[in-house]
Amino acid sequence: MRQFRLSLVLILSLVGLMLLGGCGTRSADEGSLLPDISLHFANLISGQEYQLPFTLLVRATGASRADLEVHELLSGEKIEASMVNVGVGLFAYTLGGPGVYQLRAVVKDEATEKILAATDIYTVWLLPPEVEFLSPAEGATLKGFALVKVRAVDNAGVASVKLYIDGEFHAESKIGSEGVYSFGVDTTLLPEGAHVFEAVAEDSSGNLGSDAVEVSVQNK
Repeated sequence: MRQFRLSLVLILSLVGLMLLGGCGTRSADEGSLLPDISLHFANLISGQEYQLPFTLLVRATGASRADLEVHELLSGEKIEASMVNVGVGLFAYTLGGPGVYQLRAVVKDEATEKILAATDIYTVWLLPPEVEFLSPAEGATLKGFALVKVRAVDNAGVASVKLYIDGEFHAESKIGSEGVYSFGVDTTLLPEGAHVFEAVAEDSSGNLGSDAVEVSVQNK
């Protein structure tokens, strides 16, 4: 499923490039309509994944305002927002939700809204790991030694998976086999009754994904 979604994103990326203006979009650095306007992202590398929430920074010399055009590829949502002036010639906008974003910053004529300068189009990945319990299943009854298996995948790579029992840290695994991470739990050390197992995966960018199941321990 993850591979299919990534393939779909690549296809949508090409479509998004056309919708945002195409690969030939001209940046101010390459020659804008107003030579005295310099416009570029200060903290972006196209195609790289970043940690949520992520604040975009744009330097716009010679402009008092900068706008952001955003196309979220997975949902198809498009927005245009004014960036916040956080310093002389420096503008910011925070992406708070997960997704794959194609975006560019633009400077417009305040009277006509005509675009005077635009950056190149960037693709930004803000995706947490996908996490799923393989065993035990929701509502399972456990006794003795239980083997816990968790599937965790991420486009940027999974750095670690941690297992929590009733909110308390139990174990960590940094090595999986084909995306599956295993943990051992001695249920004789747990009180009888219901317990919540939660797996939290962290990717190489610091984004977190989780899944949880409720189980019952019966050793008597």
